Amino acid sequence: MKHSTKRLLAVLLVLAMGIGMVPFAALSVGAEDAPVATFEVDADGSIKDLEWYAGYVGSPTNQYGNQWKTHGTGWDNSYRYSEVVTIPKAGTTLLWTESTVKGSMSDNAMLLSSWKEVAEGEWAIDYAGTNLAAVKAATNENQLYDEGAAVMTYVYTTTRDNESVRFSCYGGKADNTFAADSSECPKVYVYNATFTEGANAGEGTVEGILWRSGFVTSYTNDYYAVNAVIDQGAAGTDYNLSMPILVPKAGTTISYTENGSAF
Repeated sequence: MKHSTKRLLAVLLVLAMGIGMVPFAALSVGAEDAPVATFEVDADGSIKDLEWYAGYVGSPTNQYGNQWKTHGTGWDNSYRYSEVVTIPKAGTTLLWTESTVKGSMSDNAMLLSSWKEVAEGEWAIDYAGTNLAAVKAATNENQLYDEGAAVMTYVYTTTRDNESVRFSCYGGKADNTFAADSSECPKVYVYNATFTEGANAGEGTVEGILWRSGFVTSYTNDYYAVNAVIDQGAAGTDYNLSMPILVPKAGTTISYTENGSAF
């Protein structure tokens, strides 16, 4: 009986160890030796020397079995994704633009994906981070589609410090060809709203705010979904709204005025 009890305890111990190891094993599922960029802002305001690759990061609804992983397509085909880059500050707005003459990304691909290092040099998608699937030829909070100009602009504002992300694009150019290398892929521009103290304690200004056309609908809006972002072109108005800004202190009062408006 003693031997049976010992064997039972040994089996239970092995099972417990196996179960305990599952989360750690899961961390490395889908990990890859991903190229990593050094975050540096160039003189023109874009991320310096950002490298791009031919392929896409598959969305969770990818129809070709490439959910949640990178998939190569070749430089003579559509889709591009960047190397991993870590953005130091929460509240940083990132913007990249491309022509849609050749086409636009579908929901098979992520327009932006979050990544985490699970071992030295090994990176995997961070499911707890921000992962945004593209929407073909559409405008929403993270895409601004100008059908007349055949241009798509992507925008994202980081929500935490040291956020590691990959950018994506369709890879088409205005001359109806595909980007042949990184130099022909979009530049990713960096915008940081900063709070500058004024002459009086507790007063100051917010500088470096990035604005876009459109508005956020109110809860009483009769024409669109409540609390939706509406592009100016779609709405046919002269409204503008800012990109998100991170306010450092609770209880901060922000006021603003505008000139030249017709009321």
